[in-house]
Amino acid sequence: MINKLFRGALCLTLVFALSPCVFAQEKKLSKKELRNKEIKELEAMLAKVDSAIKKIKPLLNPKFALAQYDVRHLLYRPDDRAAPKLSIPSSSLGYRSNKGKAQGMTLNFGDEDEEYENALLDPEKLTEILMGLADEDSWDDPASIEVSGGFIICYQSKVIQARIQSTLESLRQNASRSIQMEVGFYSLPPELKKTLEQAALMNKGLLSKKMLALLDLSVNNKKAEVLGNAMLTALSNQRVYLHQGFEQSYVATIERSSGGTGMAVATISDPVVEVLRTGLALDMKGTVIDRSGDRQVAMDVRFLQSIGQEMREIKTPFGNIDMPRVTTNFVRTSARVPNGHGMLVFTQKRNTGKGVDGKTKGLTIIARPRILPSR
Repeated sequence: MINKLFRGALCLTLVFALSPCVFAQEKKLSKKELRNKEIKELEAMLAKVDSAIKKIKPLLNPKFALAQYDVRHLLYRPDDRAAPKLSIPSSSLGYRSNKGKAQGMTLNFGDEDEEYENALLDPEKLTEILMGLADEDSWDDPASIEVSGGFIICYQSKVIQARIQSTLESLRQNASRSIQMEVGFYSLPPELKKTLEQAALMNKGLLSKKMLALLDLSVNNKKAEVLGNAMLTALSNQRVYLHQGFEQSYVATIERSSGGTGMAVATISDPVVEVLRTGLALDMKGTVIDRSGDRQVAMDVRFLQSIGQEMREIKTPFGNIDMPRVTTNFVRTSARVPNGHGMLVFTQKRNTGKGVDGKTKGLTIIARPRILPSR
């Protein structure tokens, strides 16, 4: 408002100051020509006034400052490390019939992704949070705030800028928290396995620090065997995977095609080679939850195991094909794991191979998420 009054007064002063001079120097000009010339001179003067006001404006508000904040970590969800699909032909998969219709089916790991499509902060919601750090009058002109390309551009007083910076830093630390997930595959003696299962049942799938210490002691004393382990690190709300297994090619079916001229037609049988992937696939997603200082990791875990039993060769009228036979285990589970505790993902009474005691192995999977310190 002050700027507008200042510009208006300056314009009127210039009109009265310049008019006598113009009339004295250019008496031969018509009134219309003289008026147009005055208007052009005033427009040029107004342009200079606008430029001067822009330079003076920051000086009129010494407490205001223009700041830019990088908020891409708050607006964009981290990329998931999607697990490769573990394709397992079923035992009913046979060769194509004379009608060309395929029999059997194929199981795929990781088809359901909709639950991972959760968005982070909405730009409008983030702007609303930051504007709530000051009263409404503080956002009157010339104050402003906008989100563009993952950045916040804010023109505000230094006091409110300090509040905005502190809030964004807190939100950024929460969004960039990292989780270290230790996954262990164990062969356990029956007594220890039963103890861990009962402890998990009594505690919503969780294993306390005491139970984990008992497990580690049994491993050190060679009463339990570590079949494999992995250490995965991910951002909070990011999906990561572990895949271990074997690939074997086999003739899945025979395709027949005919071709030639009207006088001679030939039928050719083409073998179709597929790949059988067996082993295990495990993907996990951990989200840090901090409520009143009680930090937990919300774990969502999916596990698929396929064990190859045999590969039989079957004779058909068009050629020999292979018939794979596998067994599968699929588990999906979730739990809120306090920092330092563990999660019982999967247990199995029997598996292929022998354990340290010469008996048939059993498979037990335990995940231990740990919240890493913020930078």
